[in-house]
Amino acid sequence: MLLLLLIIAFLLYLICKDRGIEGFILNDSELDECETIPGTHKSIAMNDEYYYEINDMKITKYSKMTNMLLKSVNMYGEPRVKHLNSGIVIGKYIYVCNNPDEYNTIEVFDLDMNHKYFIDVVGNTGSLQAIEYYQGRWWGCFVHDGKDAKNTILVEFYAPRVDATESNKVKWTIRNRYFFPKCVYDKLGSGSINGFVFGPNGLLYASMNNSDDIYVMRFYWNTASLAMDHVINAGSSGNIIWNKSRDKCYVYNKNASSKITNVPIVQ
Repeated sequence: MLLLLLIIAFLLYLICKDRGIEGFILNDSELDECETIPGTHKSIAMNDEYYYEINDMKITKYSKMTNMLLKSVNMYGEPRVKHLNSGIVIGKYIYVCNNPDEYNTIEVFDLDMNHKYFIDVVGNTGSLQAIEYYQGRWWGCFVHDGKDAKNTILVEFYAPRVDATESNKVKWTIRNRYFFPKCVYDKLGSGSINGFVFGPNGLLYASMNNSDDIYVMRFYWNTASLAMDHVINAGSSGNIIWNKSRDKCYVYNKNASSKITNVPIVQ
């Protein structure tokens, strides 16, 4: 029995070594200030057990403890899917933004990567860059690039509950729109917001593709504008991720370095 355990441990070591890492780097208890995820990816979604690499047309599931590839699903055969973006794991499902030029959808998978249904998202002409679930409500960020970046907005969706077996008939509309502070639009220039999350303190954290900073904002009661609270330098630009079960915030840099950075949060 001991010999078998030693053989398994050695094989896991070889797997990790071949993938260019030392040890099991995505276990939250092990994750320090900065670690590297093998390969280059558009975005990362995670829960306690798995992380999911999201690329334009493919999603790949890995074990957090071993970094072993468990399953890969591509959407090349689905004409509706043109450009997968960021995603989020909520409960038993993964919700992934799909934003071709013509419209936006959210593609819904179970944790075993089986595609369940999609959600039509209507009411804005921008690209749905990121979504978030907070205090029973769904939120999204519609981005506009170039000279139209000033039209980027945060929205709260009207998102009626659905049975996951429903097929192709789910629609979300916009309930409320919120504008970012002027300093955020000024910093954006012709760039775009990469992602956003709500922290346990109720503040909104947003990252950009042209800045190493995370902009932390709060809501003004009964107004359509967000107010700046403070700025955190993350040391890396990229998609912001919050592992809600552990109240840990990360920024994932999708450049060649594929760094994932643990960001200290000011409560």
